[in-house]
Formats: sequence, C-alpha cells, structure tokens
Amino acid sequence: DCDGDGVTNAQEASDGTDPTDRCSLIVDSQSVAPSTAWNNADCDGDGITNAQEIIDGTDPTDSCSGVASSITLTVTSVEDCDGDGVTNAQEATDGTSPLDPCSVTLASQTATPSTAWNNADCDGDGITNAQEVIDGTDPKDGCSGVASSITLTVTSVEDCDGDGVTNAQEALDGTDGLDSCSLTATSQTLAPTSAWNNADCDGDGITNAQEIIDGTDSTDSCSGVTSSISLTVTSVEDCDGDGVTNAQEALDGTDSFDQCSLIMTSQSITPADSWNATDCDGDGVTNAQEVIDGTGVADFCSFNMDSQTISPSDVWNNGDCDGDGITNEKETDTVEIFNEFSPNGDGINDFFQIDGIENYPNNRLEIYNRWGNLVYKKQVYDNSWDGTSTVRNTIEKDNKLPVGVYFYILHLGSDGKTMNGWLYINR
Repeated sequence: DCDGDGVTNAQEASDGTDPTDRCSLIVDSQSVAPSTAWNNADCDGDGITNAQEIIDGTDPTDSCSGVASSITLTVTSVEDCDGDGVTNAQEATDGTSPLDPCSVTLASQTATPSTAWNNADCDGDGITNAQEVIDGTDPKDGCSGVASSITLTVTSVEDCDGDGVTNAQEALDGTDGLDSCSLTATSQTLAPTSAWNNADCDGDGITNAQEIIDGTDSTDSCSGVTSSISLTVTSVEDCDGDGVTNAQEALDGTDSFDQCSLIMTSQSITPADSWNATDCDGDGVTNAQEVIDGTGVADFCSFNMDSQTISPSDVWNNGDCDGDGITNEKETDTVEIFNEFSPNGDGINDFFQIDGIENYPNNRLEIYNRWGNLVYKKQVYDNSWDGTSTVRNTIEKDNKLPVGVYFYILHLGSDGKTMNGWLYINR
C-alpha cells in the first residue's frame, strides 16, 4: 500500500485509482490499516480528518458527507454541498452551514445556486429565493419581500408589521403582513409593538392599545369609547349617519355616535336613511323634510305645520313656540275663527281673526257675499283682512264692504282640510 490509504496497490489497479495518491481510493476497498498520515489528512477538504470520517461512518472522499460537529481542520472544499451558491470553504469562513441551503450569506454567493435553492423559500414569506434575488429583496428575511411576488404558502411566524399577527396568519386572513393597520384583531397571538400600540389604525382618536383594553375594534372607527379619545380624530367615516364625518364632528364638538348631535352646515356627505326619517327636534317633521323646507332640524319651533307627518314629542307638545301662553299641542288641535269684526279704524277688532292660522303656511282664504259672489281671496292668510274687497265683481275693487253677513271658505292646505262658515262685518 504505497500511498498508505489502506488499499493495496493491486486493488487500486483494479479499482482504477492511483496507488501513489492517498486521496485517490475507494473506501470500501480498504483492507489494510491506513497510515497515520492518511488518518490525519482531510482528503475531501470538509475539515474532518479521514480517520474521524471512518469513525462517523461518513465518506472521507466526499466533502458533502460529514458531521459538522466533527470539523477540526480548515475547510478547503470548493464544492457547494447545499446548493446555495456559496462554497463550503466560504461557508466555514462565514460561520454558515454548508449543508443547510437556507444558512447562507448572500454576499458570498459566487456559484450558481441549484434549482432546488431557487425554488425554495428560505424565509417563509411565500416568495421563492430566485424571485427575491430578482426583486432585490432578501430571501432570508421574511419581512423583505414584494407582496405581488407571493406564489407559495406563507409559513413565516414573524410579525413584520408589528400588529401582533404572524405573517402566516395574515396570509390566511387575506390581510397585508407589511401593513400594521391591515389585520384581523381576533388573529392576534403575539404582543404588538409599541408603535402599533400607540398608533390609531381606524382614525377614531383612540390608540390601538386602548381599544384592546376597552374591548373595541382598532380597525373600526365606529367601534370606540368616546371617553378614551386622546388623539386627533381623522376618520372620514360617518358613524351616526348624520352626514357629518367623524373628524368634522370632533372639530365641531358634536357626538359622532349621536345622529342628532350635529352642526347642519358641516354636512358634507349624504345622510343615512335612518337620519332622514328621524325627527331630531321632535316637532313632528322628519329631518329630511326640514332640509327641504329650510326649517331648523334642531329647533322645534322652526317647522312647517303642513310637513308634520309623525307625532311630535311631549317636549314639543308642551312647548309654546309663539309665546301666547297656549301650548303647541292645543294650538294645533284647533283653528279658532272669530265670526264678527268691526273694521272701523278704532284699533279694536279691526281685522278678521283666525287663531292658529300661522301654523298652516299653505292656507287660502275666500270670502263670498250672500249672493255667492267672491269678494276677497288671499293665499297664505295672515289675519290682515280689514273688510275691503280685493276682487272686481259686484263691488268696486278696494271698496270697503258694507255691513252684513258674508261666508268664508278656509283651505288649510293640510291633507286637503277645509273649513267654512259665516262672518259678520259691523262698522
């Protein structure tokens, strides 16, 4: 055994190996004790002595066959056992494993990675290593990736955006693992970062951490406790449906969860149907109708009687909008017509008086003489008739009507209601 490799010269001739090169052998052909020099040598350059490889049961002529814990020499192999594009020798220098394709320093890649490495996903971000190289991202960093490049199942248990949900779970939830405000709150299994805790994902002015404490949803600006607001409200949602954004309500000092707490001039979006159908001031007129009428949504004394379609509130019923000492409820129950008046200019009972007529702004009054001739008419009567004819008929227009009995027809303009009767002019 000239080269001391434990294989006789004759066997080496048969095996086609070199009997003068101790590292040219077939290990299974060893039949004599190798020399000390051979035992201490490292034929495959994997940093493990030949003798140790025999003990470990690995192949001393194969640098990809070895036990990492047995390395005692400098690794010199230029093979790339794990196919990551970095030689075994360089991996030893880098402190990475030459047998683990995902243990690699990318800057040390000098060889073409294997197909297996290219198709693998070392960081579990759902993007192949090869694609990450193309994208210029780090195939070993689960937080470095382009979302549109994901083609594999995300397996990373990192939490790249710090929202307390693992990347793998975000992929299952359909949320963005790189956007801290894109999450399903019930999927939080990790402690969120301080940045996430102090942020306000839904713009409701409440920190995410406080929403967790309150048991509200940090991604829903309509889920929050008003007393927990400590930041500027930025949400452009309209939680109460009053047509005013939450952010504007915060500026106005109104309650974004109370649809009747608003400043009308701040409405910038279409109110919800529920707000339109509500009667915020309790005057019996819906908010939507008050907007049409140009009356006050928050002022129960600003309304159009003809527009009352729902029952007024007790507060309105017991109020006295015109200050005459009669409650609104009583005034709207009746229209009282005074049948006699004396238009003689003495300042007493000079006009035809109809109490409550102001509550019917669409009224129309017609006066006829005993022969059925129209002598006076007025759209929106306002208690201003002094017995003067305004119709050119049997009596000259603008002439004062004579003493006598006349007949009225009062159209209230409310659901077609009409009143009629007699009146007497006494001068």
